[in-house]
Amino acid sequence: MPRSAESQPELALQGSLFGDPEPPVSAAGEADEPIDAGGDLSDAALGADAASRPRKRQATQMSSVTNEETDAQADNADENDDDQPAWAHHSQVDQSQLTPMLRHYVEVKAAHPERVLLYRLGDFFECFFEDAITLSRLLELTLTGKEGGKAIGRVPMAGIPHHAAERYCSELIRRGFSVALCDQLEATPAKGALLKRDITRVLTPGTVLEEGVDLAARCRPAFQVGGDYYDFIPTRPELIGRRRECGRWALVMGDVMGKGVPAGLLMTMLRGMLRAEVLSGLPPDRILHDLNQLAQEDLAQSHRFVTLFYSDFDPRSRRLRYANAAHNPPLLWRAQHRSIGRLDAAGLLIGLQPEAEYGLGEVLLEPGDVLLYYTDGVTEAPGMTGDRFDEARLIRTLDLACRSGQGSQGILNTLFDRLDRFVGKDHQLEDDASMVVLKVPEAVTLPSVSASSSSLTS
Repeated sequence: MPRSAESQPELALQGSLFGDPEPPVSAAGEADEPIDAGGDLSDAALGADAASRPRKRQATQMSSVTNEETDAQADNADENDDDQPAWAHHSQVDQSQLTPMLRHYVEVKAAHPERVLLYRLGDFFECFFEDAITLSRLLELTLTGKEGGKAIGRVPMAGIPHHAAERYCSELIRRGFSVALCDQLEATPAKGALLKRDITRVLTPGTVLEEGVDLAARCRPAFQVGGDYYDFIPTRPELIGRRRECGRWALVMGDVMGKGVPAGLLMTMLRGMLRAEVLSGLPPDRILHDLNQLAQEDLAQSHRFVTLFYSDFDPRSRRLRYANAAHNPPLLWRAQHRSIGRLDAAGLLIGLQPEAEYGLGEVLLEPGDVLLYYTDGVTEAPGMTGDRFDEARLIRTLDLACRSGQGSQGILNTLFDRLDRFVGKDHQLEDDASMVVLKVPEAVTLPSVSASSSSLTS
């Protein structure tokens, strides 16, 4: 995801892509890929597993290469593809000579050549060929090998635990990669056959929910650790694939009073509490009420308060319910009327009063509508003349961006570009600045056909 100012690190897609980790699924019984799906999946066990995987290629291919030459090859690999072995790219392998599982992997990869393909094998998502080399470098994974066939030899392989896919995919998205997840579609294969697998989810920078809504998000902290928080949480994390995507999602934006490490730690604690509350299935006003009571003691000891806007969205009905704990009201641009309004509901700061009550609002989003969540670090950002960016300037910029017909990522880029010009290239933000843009896809209008022009006759 692009950066609007090189001097200020950004955090993109801080929220969860998949919700809470799911229990591992065993692939026991698959003929060509026996994997030990049992055992301990603790951090220590995973570390031991990684340490046990070899980091070298075949001895026949590496015996004449010194350590210095190996380092030089790794440094220059991106500039000189000729130095890569024949199996370093999926397109360089004769598919007919591959094992059945790797043949299927290459077929799926050929359909998604620009995406990192994570292929489910038991308790791991594995990748092979160029994707394995890329992931081992970017994510510091162990690069190992897998037998590709008698005429092929070993091919590069790297993998991530299934239950940790959220963390690794978030990092890949943050670095600008698209990811395709090829998951298992059955628990037990037919005798002598492969498990059925297919693409169940595609993740791209700027797109979090693929069913009925386009999302882009960015946080620019004033310090290395910020107190801003946004999240995308499935309210039914036990669902998988398209059923989860079509379900109701919670969208949250919050801000802890203060900056730096103390604010960041407090928001991390609050995030855990909120994610537990989301599983209750309660409406937004009740979730904020219960969260406020749960966080009272910790917030009182820290002498801090939290603003939080909580909403949940059903992509099938396009209904968005919301409640607000004194946070900046999101701005809603209506495509039909080309006008901007605010989404707000009565409510006090989280941590202010134990028995605080919160109002509940609801709105039906139409195709083309755009919703902007933001923190006060945006509107209170000081310019070179001493003026604040303020809400009025934000509304004007949002209106122009929405009228241009851009998607959520384009709108988000426009907003941060305008903020950068206002603050000044060499000036540091005084407070964390976060924005989330939600856009409902435009409706497809088919051309009308008059009865006189029809070629059908009775």
